[in-house]
Amino acid sequence: MSPILGIIASSKLVASGSFESIATVNGTGSSDTVTFSSIPGTYKHLQIRAYCGRVGVASLGSLRFNNDSSAIYTAHRLYADGFSVAASGLTGRTNTTYSIFAGGSAVPNALSGSIIDIIDYASTTKNKTVRSFSGLDTNNGLESGSLYLSSALYESTNAITSIQVISQSSISWSSTSVFSLYGIKG
Repeated sequence: MSPILGIIASSKLVASGSFESIATVNGTGSSDTVTFSSIPGTYKHLQIRAYCGRVGVASLGSLRFNNDSSAIYTAHRLYADGFSVAASGLTGRTNTTYSIFAGGSAVPNALSGSIIDIIDYASTTKNKTVRSFSGLDTNNGLESGSLYLSSALYESTNAITSIQVISQSSISWSSTSVFSLYGIKG
């Protein structure tokens, strides 16, 4: 992913040394979850940059924090695909639901890009806010492209120390999928 996309997703200009790589995890082609664990609490915010696909079909991915599957997540999305536009919201979820749009669908090996910001992840006095921007462009007539803008709320004041990136419907992340976690300095 380009540093420009990171700046745009963060909604502000940041110094070039403001992002620090924490970890990178690859999909295996046989698991629907990748995990970032032992996340240090030394940054202001976190950012996940995902270049991902799913084995088989295109669909959504979500985040779960601290292995917490309580129904305390809320999600909102705006979706456009060149033919239609849709918006929706969900409450009482067990994960962030709309955080990633993953390639796959009618185009073999199609990959999508996602930038996900997790705001004030180390705070112990605030609920956590997530915002994401995802897209897929195949340029082959089968799909003209898709765009997801989404936000989520994790209603917990616990600091986030682990993140699971979960593929919807238990469909595995492709082995070409790459998930990179960055810390954003305060």
